[in-house]
Order: sequence, then structure tokens, then C-alpha cells
Amino acid sequence: MNPQDPVTAALADHVATLTSLAEAVAAAASLPARTLARLVGQPVEGAPERERGLQAHLAAVHHELAEARQALAARGRSDRETAPPAPEASAAAKRQLFRNMESTLLQLPVVRHAVAQGAPTTAGDVLALLEPLEAALTGWGYEPVGQVGVVVPFAPEAHQAVFGAPAPGEAVVVKTPGYRLDGEVLVRARVRPA
Repeated sequence: MNPQDPVTAALADHVATLTSLAEAVAAAASLPARTLARLVGQPVEGAPERERGLQAHLAAVHHELAEARQALAARGRSDRETAPPAPEASAAAKRQLFRNMESTLLQLPVVRHAVAQGAPTTAGDVLALLEPLEAALTGWGYEPVGQVGVVVPFAPEAHQAVFGAPAPGEAVVVKTPGYRLDGEVLVRARVRPA
């Protein structure tokens, strides 16, 4: 079961609440009418009817609790079927990530050391360092949303205005690109009026 999943968390909370409610109703059903009257601050008329009502309520709570537990168990089965990859698969993915990023990861400390020693670093040096990252992102299916400096019509689903409030279709200039994966915009491109 995935504890991060909001549906699973809500079902687990519901089961816990119903369990507490069932315990409270069962406790109330077993109390003498006089004790219950003291607890609720008013006389409780018709002890036999009260007990039957509480027993019926308790049965309903138990029924709902059983349904919630079944839903939670089914959710757990569903989570196991779509569970994250096994640690071996995760380790393989991490190794693949390292291979894709290897040249950047090896050169980054070298560039950092050179800068710390006062060596001049050009934008070209930085770009050369980041090219493997860009290639890896492209290989994984990430697509840029917009290109820096290009004028495009404003689309609120793909663009975030950093200045002003452009209307849809109004010309804007891309300041920083966004990214999309499998058609879903993950980060909108930041734009300013043209």
C-alpha cells in the first residue's frame, strides 16, 4: 500500500474513524441508562429501545467498517500490482541515470575546482558541461516548452507571465523554457510581453 497516495490515506483514515466509532457505540450500548444519562447530561428514556437503536447503529457501523476495510485491501492489492519497481530495477534505473549523466558528473567537480582556483570559465564551458544532461532529458521524452527569445502567442496552459497579464493569444517573448513530458506540461515557460 502506498502511504503517499491520498485515496489510500483517506481510506485508512476512514477505517480508523469507523473503528473508533464502533468501539464508542459498543461501549455506549453496554452502559446502564443512568450512567449514559450522566455522560450526555440529559435523561435517556426507554432503555430497551435505546439499546436496540445502539445495537442497530453498531451493526451499521460494523457493516460500513467491513466495506471500508475491503476497499482499503483492494486498494492495497491495486497498489501492489502497480507498485514501484523492485529495488533491483530501481538500482538498474539509477545505474542508467549515472551512465547518462557520467560526463557531467565527472566534469562538474573539475570545473568547480578550476573556478575556485580562479581559472576563467566561459559560457561555452558551462554549455559543454550541460549538453549530456540535455541529451538525457531528450532521451527520456522531456520536451522544452518554448525557446528563449522567441515571440509566441500567450497560452496560459503552457506559459507563465512574469510581467503583466497578457491575454490568451497576445504576443509574448519566452524568457525561460518550460518542460513537458508525455503531453503534460510539468513546468510552464516563463514569458514577458513582446
